[in-house]
Order: sequence, then structure tokens, then C-alpha cells
Amino acid sequence: MSVRVAVVQQEIVPGRVEVSRRKALRFAEQALSQEADIILFPEEALIGHTPDLRDLAEPLDGPTPALSSGCCATRAPLRPTA
Repeated sequence: MSVRVAVVQQEIVPGRVEVSRRKALRFAEQALSQEADIILFPEEALIGHTPDLRDLAEPLDGPTPALSSGCCATRAPLRPTA
């Protein structure tokens, strides 16, 4: 049994979650189209280094968790919910 791993390196814009989320989505779709089983993103890939994470917090049913869980569940191309 083999496992295909995709490792993502993307430019992160601190505090610009929506911009980073769109970039991550494109990379995830590319990895899934190449049949990746696991996709690794950099630490803080969506938020970058920011002094107060509370400013960027989302609810558990917010756009980032929804996108992540949908990607894992379907392994299909996804579109942001927000």
C-alpha cells in the first residue's frame, strides 16, 4: 500500500485569512487532482504570524473549518462557503 503526500509551500499574508484560504484551496484542489492522500500545509498557513489570534478566530462552523472538513470528506474540488 502506498500513500501519496503533497507538501504545500505558499506565501502567507499575515491577518488576511480569506486571501490565504483561497490560495490553500487552490493548492488542495491541485493536490487532490493528483490523487494525494495527505496534504501538508505550513504552520499558520491561513493566518500568518499575528500578535492577537483572537482577532482572527472563527466559530467551529465557520468558513475555514467547513472547507477543511468538506475537503477531507469528499476529496472533491470545493468552493469557499463565504
